[in-house]
Amino acid sequence: MSGFKIVIEGETDFKFLKDFIEHRFSTTNIDREDFLITGTNNLKPERSRILSANERGESVLVIFDSDKNLGVAKERVEKQALKFDLKLAGQFYFPNNESSGNLETLLRQIINPARSGVLECIDHYGKCIGQHHINELRSFDEKAKVFIYVDSFTVGGKGKPDQVDYKEKLLWNLDAEYLQPLYEFLKPHFE
Repeated sequence: MSGFKIVIEGETDFKFLKDFIEHRFSTTNIDREDFLITGTNNLKPERSRILSANERGESVLVIFDSDKNLGVAKERVEKQALKFDLKLAGQFYFPNNESSGNLETLLRQIINPARSGVLECIDHYGKCIGQHHINELRSFDEKAKVFIYVDSFTVGGKGKPDQVDYKEKLLWNLDAEYLQPLYEFLKPHFE
């Protein structure tokens, strides 16, 4: 990829987007350098690299989680873009650019339906351990559930963000209708 950068929050976003782009756009020219990882849904950590991309005439796309409020997430990014004089070619917010949520919300929607029962078991486990109110237990959020799902299989990588193979059809459906908004957002940059 060249001519633009994609600003994202973290390693999981990078691996998912890399696999998604390679699969849906039949390309293997996706490099780590094409992504700017902020560590949070905040432009400030990468503002100098975004400004450099702007100066080189590269388009800058932002793909962040919408978290609990899509409107708040969009407003925060737009205020930062104005404050730091950053030119953004487009913004997309996981899960689908309309709803609150995150990448894990999206991932739950694209699990191979034949394997969804495994995630139901993981959900039940999460509810069960949550009833015990033990201080030393780690939080069992959606991110943990998705990676336990991946780690439960002998295919598809490990439950670590950089080791998940989202192209593994036994686990994921990268052609799912739920991914159409993301596909449409990225399409102009890959045609």
